[in-house]
Amino acid sequence: PSRYSRTTRNSRLRLVSITGQAGVGKTRLLWELRKYGDGITQSYFWHEGRSPAYGEGITFWALGEMVRARAQLVETDDAATTRAKVTASVARFITDPAEKERVSRALFALLGVGEAPEGGAGELFGAWRTYFERMAATSLVTLVFEDLHWADSGTLDFIDHLLEWSRNVPILIITLAR
Repeated sequence: PSRYSRTTRNSRLRLVSITGQAGVGKTRLLWELRKYGDGITQSYFWHEGRSPAYGEGITFWALGEMVRARAQLVETDDAATTRAKVTASVARFITDPAEKERVSRALFALLGVGEAPEGGAGELFGAWRTYFERMAATSLVTLVFEDLHWADSGTLDFIDHLLEWSRNVPILIITLAR
């Protein structure tokens, strides 16, 4: 809980890694933290994503789950609905038209409803980071990466990117792993 307060008060990115054997209580600890967050008077944005152990198209799966939840997407949403909901979510936090376009395109690519922009991982990471940073301009952003031991290298690289570039914003990254 003190990391919550310090992250918000100091407007600094923080990383908390929780590791332990299966069944030791990592998920319970996360649940307790969420309940603590619900009890504080300030609002915050909670994002949670799990890395699957196997499957097709699982690159950046945890991050995709976070964006889907923030955009209020459901499994049955088609590509047009997905693009409309993501566009609305981006517009909620980003006002600059060029930045909106850049972030939206990168999020469309993440969710599989658009082509990746030129510039490779650097362009994608920068746009995804911008999305969460603009959100953090209004309130604390919590990004929970569950089952990080199954995460693809791209997800790990994105977390490293956030740690390197998002220094003066209230973002709390929580990782759970065995």
